[in-house]
Amino acid sequence: MKRAFLWLIMLTLVLVSFDNHEAIEISERALVHAVGIDQSEEGITVTLQVFKASGAGSDTQIDPSKPNIFVISNTAESFDEAMDKCESQMGKYLFIGHNQIIVLGSQVSFDDPNKLLGYFIKNKDNYLGVSVLMAENTAKEIMEVQLSAGAVASENFTEILDMYYRNGETVFSDMLHFINSMKSLDKSAVLPVVSVKQLSTQDQNNPSQPKDLEQYNDSSQQQDESSQNNADSSQSESSSESGKSDSSSQRKSSQASESGESKGGGSEEGSQAAEQLITIEKSAVIGGGKLKGFINEDEIKGLNWLTDHMKETVVNTQVDGKQIGVTVKKRSVKNKLVKKDNRLVYKTDIDVNILTDTNILTSFNEDNLKESVSRKIKKDCKAAADKAFYEYGTDCFNCYRLIKFYYPQIYLDYSENFDVLKQIIDFETTVKCYIK
Repeated sequence: MKRAFLWLIMLTLVLVSFDNHEAIEISERALVHAVGIDQSEEGITVTLQVFKASGAGSDTQIDPSKPNIFVISNTAESFDEAMDKCESQMGKYLFIGHNQIIVLGSQVSFDDPNKLLGYFIKNKDNYLGVSVLMAENTAKEIMEVQLSAGAVASENFTEILDMYYRNGETVFSDMLHFINSMKSLDKSAVLPVVSVKQLSTQDQNNPSQPKDLEQYNDSSQQQDESSQNNADSSQSESSSESGKSDSSSQRKSSQASESGESKGGGSEEGSQAAEQLITIEKSAVIGGGKLKGFINEDEIKGLNWLTDHMKETVVNTQVDGKQIGVTVKKRSVKNKLVKKDNRLVYKTDIDVNILTDTNILTSFNEDNLKESVSRKIKKDCKAAADKAFYEYGTDCFNCYRLIKFYYPQIYLDYSENFDVLKQIIDFETTVKCYIK
């Protein structure tokens, strides 16, 4: 029995060795970090950020002081053909197992998501949790901006997107979620819109403060001013020391040459690169395979509340005639669909914790604070429903899933004409606040 088992193992190893005669070595692969897809009359333009394993001027292959990626772009009639052109130009096989971002240009057609992302769906190395976003203009613009910023775009991009989502300022959208949303009855989905923001020198030196936040405690202001004065005095002392001024100037010059220039030259290009930032200020609403419009930050927060994707956010509201901002954390969100007066009501019960401090509690009445926060959340939810559901006619709230669950017969009756069913759906939101 043992001998037969050993022979079986040897036979398996022989078969595996013969089967892997076309195995690709790691040195023959090009590691893709981010993919941009644009569509025009000329065809499909694919822009890739590819990892560069060699760094000039460094003892190791990876030079942390320089951008270890390069951008390659090609246009063809199909996505697969454009990817083949990129492989031919690099002389290496593309490996997308490390890909973290897919950016779609604003002119991309969403009629057939399987065709649009077919290359990634059929590729066994692809990660289905890769983030999918839309560019305000072109995806190629986004890919190139991150390269000039002197950092690996995909790594930095993922951190930016995660921070926006954790703060409730953008929607959740990975590849699997996007494809499933596009397979709904009306092919509805919401994608974060990424754009390039140009900052002037004045904006960098004097960053704007939030207009809707107000300082409550005068003593805290005095402490901030005193700490700032101490910091300024310590900086003046350190700058007066001999030897440290040279190192400080070197650090400034190295920061100015983050985009890859030498320390002595290229300061103008370095400052221009530093003025470009990536930001997410709105989201695109897709319905019926077409771009319907956009929703702003408040409407995004309302959408996240209604779809139970909100974790924690800052609510800006008025209490006792003063504009304040408080951090609100989700406690629970429950969605259900009920019949009421021959209509279907999408009911959402939201419980939140208001994270505050003693300064706010002593300055405002607790009941007024709860009422104000509750009113603001309900206002955002109503704005999201009015814009995405009623104006754009898209089901970004998974109403059809709730109808299928609670009223399967109604779902079957209107499965071919879901637009008629949308006209009898109302939204009702209740919010309970707890101070913690």
